[in-house]
Amino acid sequence: MLVLIFVYKCLLVPIADFRTKTLNKLNFGKSFEVVLMNSSRLIIAFAFLMILAVACAPSQPEQTTDKTIGRSEDSGKVAAVAIKGFKFVPAEVNIKVGETVVWTNEDTAPHTVESSDDTLRSDELAKGDTYSYTFTKAGKYDYICGIHPSMKGSVTVQ
Repeated sequence: MLVLIFVYKCLLVPIADFRTKTLNKLNFGKSFEVVLMNSSRLIIAFAFLMILAVACAPSQPEQTTDKTIGRSEDSGKVAAVAIKGFKFVPAEVNIKVGETVVWTNEDTAPHTVESSDDTLRSDELAKGDTYSYTFTKAGKYDYICGIHPSMKGSVTVQ
């Protein structure tokens, strides 16, 4: 309610006074003044409602990284690893035997996924490219980006 009073007192009344004084000086007549005043108020009211609607609109929910991106009867659970900001996110993934990890490059720079024992060996991944691997044996699989060796991650398979 206070907002409406503010809009009326601070916006509509001064504009109405200005237009009335200006129109009286120009001598356009009363009917033109009424039309002009009504249209000005409608425009201001519409603008105010639009600002209010945008301010009160629900914001997008905060995005969280869900490690599980899908499930199918044939392949089991799929874990997602994003490659962004020259990091593997998440850097550590825990899965079960038979589950798949999908790496997606979200950087503009190319990256690879490589393990020292060659279990993991992707081609060069451009932005938007993916590499997936289904783990069939338990163990810990450490990997790096072959282009940027400071980027490290691991998959623990139970």
